[in-house]
Amino acid sequence: DVMRIRPDPNQPRQLLPSRLAKQLSKGKSPADVISAWEAFAASSVIPFQKMRYASVVELSESIEREGLINAIQVQEVEGKVGQYTIVTGERRWWSFVLLHAVGKSIPAGDKEIPAAKIRATVIPQDAPIAALQYQENSNRSNVSALEEAHALETLFGPGDGERAGSLRFDDRKVFEAPEASKRSKALSDGLWPV
Repeated sequence: DVMRIRPDPNQPRQLLPSRLAKQLSKGKSPADVISAWEAFAASSVIPFQKMRYASVVELSESIEREGLINAIQVQEVEGKVGQYTIVTGERRWWSFVLLHAVGKSIPAGDKEIPAAKIRATVIPQDAPIAALQYQENSNRSNVSALEEAHALETLFGPGDGERAGSLRFDDRKVFEAPEASKRSKALSDGLWPV
């Protein structure tokens, strides 16, 4: 059930603006948060805030037409049977939340299923979560240098900017990971300039 799943607050690539993520972590329903996100994106003067929400809408339209191609990966929350945290696939999950909020069904083979049902693979507790998240996010074409730096900081640990900064992506050098991570968080919160 899509409503028993929540985004990982430690995921390097955060989609939600932090104030909406806080509301979600304090118990606001995903359906309420997606509505608030739509309003936030509509009123935002920062283009990438609009683009993030628009990417969820675009993916939800694709999923409504074609179904879910790749399952999301989740991990059961320790001590909470039946509650899951997203490992990979947050944008797909938000697309399902959006479709569920408006009562849509999703093609699944030769039948339709409610958008409340999302295909998910459960990852064991000892799996290398940061590595899985980094691998999935680095395969996306629109990952910014700031998001890459934040992911590397999560993967290698804070203060290991020398090691993270020596890696190359798309012919550009990722700079000091902890500093880039601070900038990335400020940007995702809608603060400009940093």
